[in-house]
Amino acid sequence: MTTEQKSPATAAILNFLFWGAGYLYAGKSWGWAILIPYILLTLVGLGAVSQSSGSEMLTGTLLCLPIDLALGWHAYQLVREGSSSPSSR
Repeated sequence: MTTEQKSPATAAILNFLFWGAGYLYAGKSWGWAILIPYILLTLVGLGAVSQSSGSEMLTGTLLCLPIDLALGWHAYQLVREGSSSPSSR
């Protein structure tokens, strides 16, 4: 593996945990348009955690899980397809 090849698994994990980070890892600058609002919303959410019950936190986590999975899968496919094409750098 050369330094220019990206790992699809790394992109997927990054995007699953931090929306948009996997896209940045894949070299897509538009990942910032996802990551910055995600960080801001996370900070607001952390402030709300002190005022919420455990069941509300669980509900929020479960509601975000499909988005986490979809973004992780998309980043995985993006890097995998980019590394298999002959024109990729």
